[in-house]
Formats: sequence, structure tokens, C-alpha cells
Amino acid sequence: MLAGLAAAKAAGAELLAGSFADTAVDQPQPGCFVVPTLLDGVGPGNPLWSTEIFGPVGHLTTYRTEEEAVHLANDTEFGLAAAVFGGDDDAMRRVARGIRAGTVWENCAQPVPPQLPWGGMGTSGIGREMGPNALSPFLEAKTLCKSNHPKQRLGWYPAMQPGGRQ
Repeated sequence: MLAGLAAAKAAGAELLAGSFADTAVDQPQPGCFVVPTLLDGVGPGNPLWSTEIFGPVGHLTTYRTEEEAVHLANDTEFGLAAAVFGGDDDAMRRVARGIRAGTVWENCAQPVPPQLPWGGMGTSGIGREMGPNALSPFLEAKTLCKSNHPKQRLGWYPAMQPGGRQ
């Protein structure tokens, strides 16, 4: 996380709150943590833009259109979760549907009801936990296939055989 903050700073990120953790007083000691940090000036050219930092670090960027906002949100190989905030429910829903993430919250962040599947898209949060999908890895699926024509034999791929015969 500290390397990510240092790279963001070197690329021109502006500290709005928190710390870059690069001064002697901010150097983490065993058992210490990085304070919640908010940065500005982190865009697609900044290394922090496409890094999962897993810490209390956020960054802001601006956009002009919904399409640009969705494009910026999807400009990553990751897609575990996202949050969309706004006063226009229709616009918020359009943006939320356009974001490629396993969970997209609207006007909230972080609620994860246990009845719903949890997992991501891309290289983040592969698979699903919680909800009915969480049981899939522990099940042995079985398919039953029945012909609607009891007098007709169904062979392997009958439509692919010459004349469709079996």
C-alpha cells in the first residue's frame, strides 16, 4: 500500500486528507496502520488508478458525461464492487448497470446481505460466495434428459449425423 501511495504522489496526486506515509513520523511501525487517505489528481495515467490497494485510500476524479463515468469506472482489470451516488434515480441506475462489477451499490456502500451472491468480475473476486450460488462448488450436478418421442432413439448428436438418422 505504501508503494502505491508513493507512486501516486510521484505521478502528481494531491493529498486532500490523510497521509502519503512518507515522512519519518508517518512511517508505519509494527502493528501500525495507514490513516484514511483521500487523493485528488489520480486519473488513468496514475499508477494508483488501476491498482487494488486494499486499504483506507480513496481517490477522486471528474467526468463530464455518464458514458465517460462508466468508461472510467470500467478502466480496470478488476471488478469486485462499486458504488454510485446521485439524486437522479434513472441516471444512477443507468450508470450502475453499465459498471462491470460483481456488486454495484446505489446511494450506499458496503452492505452485503448474506442472501445475495458476493463475487466480482475480471480478476477480482472470482467465484461467488453467499447466497444460493455459494453452494455450487460443493454440489455434484446431475442432468436428466428425456425424449418427448418415446419410440425414437436419441443417439449422440443425431442432428449431426447424415440425414439426421441414428
